[in-house]
Amino acid sequence: MAIIATIEYSGVNNYRKIKAIIHKQCKELENFWEIKLKIEPILFLLKSRKEIDAIRRQKTDNKLVGWFWRDKFLFLLSPERFNKESTFQEKDFNTILKHELSHLFFLRATGGSLPAWMNEGMACYLAGQKYQEKITKSIVENLINCHYTFDRSLFALSFMVVEKLFNYRGKKILINFLKSFNKNITEKEFRILFKKNFGITFNKNNIFNLLIK
Repeated sequence: MAIIATIEYSGVNNYRKIKAIIHKQCKELENFWEIKLKIEPILFLLKSRKEIDAIRRQKTDNKLVGWFWRDKFLFLLSPERFNKESTFQEKDFNTILKHELSHLFFLRATGGSLPAWMNEGMACYLAGQKYQEKITKSIVENLINCHYTFDRSLFALSFMVVEKLFNYRGKKILINFLKSFNKNITEKEFRILFKKNFGITFNKNNIFNLLIK
């Protein structure tokens, strides 16, 4: 099956270019996860902050330019609107697109979107959004508590933990760990699987020590 997204914005000037980017990124993510998409992603490109607010039914800040919804829909601000309507530049569009596509693959691989912090950390890692942040035990504790909902101030830490786990045991262990999840994985089930795959208990002290190594 050709993995080409449908783009619902007649004003976009880069229709073919964006289709090619999605195709390339999906192939890269398929290779990483070692899975094939069964449903083609559908991308809606939005022309303004006003349109984003209308769809989300709330006032949004300029950092929000895209999101993944249900099992195949992606909403992104059109790239030519990035400079004016967000804190990002047009050159950031490809990275953010891959971040949102990564959420789709996380869903395909794990069956769900939990833990929320790991979903976001994997998306940042796969999109190449590298972060560094001062690490404290209190901020690590905040991350551990983000199983069901995500604190957007923790993007950096979520990336750093995923990167450490990748380097700690390698891709195969990390992928098998993620694929062992179920749709509604609980915090208790996650901790059991974490200990089984990484050999350490998932708690504030152990994650802090892993990060500072």
